[in-house]
Amino acid sequence: MFFDVFVVEDSKPILRNIIRQLKEIDNRIRIVGTAYNGEEALDKLHSLHADILITDIKMPKMDGLELIKRIKEKNQLVKFLIISGYDEFEYARQAMKLQVNDYILKPVDYQELKKIIKNIIGQIEISRRMHIENILELLIKNKSQKIESIDTGIISFNFFVVAVIRYSLSKKNSIKIDKSYINDFIRQHKFKDMIW
Repeated sequence: MFFDVFVVEDSKPILRNIIRQLKEIDNRIRIVGTAYNGEEALDKLHSLHADILITDIKMPKMDGLELIKRIKEKNQLVKFLIISGYDEFEYARQAMKLQVNDYILKPVDYQELKKIIKNIIGQIEISRRMHIENILELLIKNKSQKIESIDTGIISFNFFVVAVIRYSLSKKNSIKIDKSYINDFIRQHKFKDMIW
């Protein structure tokens, strides 16, 4: 399971430092893109997926707060971390209004960044687990028409097996599991070598 991070910072040395620190924090972090201002970031993010967006506030062309606002209009799942050289209440107030996950001051302290990133990754992991459980519950209840539009590429076979066992053993779910239906689902969703 990877976590895609996009970093927006108008200072090249600071950008390089942030990327270096992120790579040291967790080997599941993938830097999917960088930009030197909000306008460039918004343009690149049309074709990229990001779980976490790290941005400076004061940048040319479009500031970080406006960038966050624009991204939130299209994608509520992205987590946001502001890195700023400005310890001003107004910036913090606007960040809170935008429901930014955290706010860190420059120069970036590695331990503080690590703590914040680990916390954000934890939130993403919980969100992904809930999403997967919803998919698997639909599958096990044989409601395939509701599954067709869901991206199931994130389901690992082990997670799938645990969910099947858990639901089949649950007293509140008196579900008869249709093995042929589940086998068809496994074949269709990249578990071809794992047929029951």
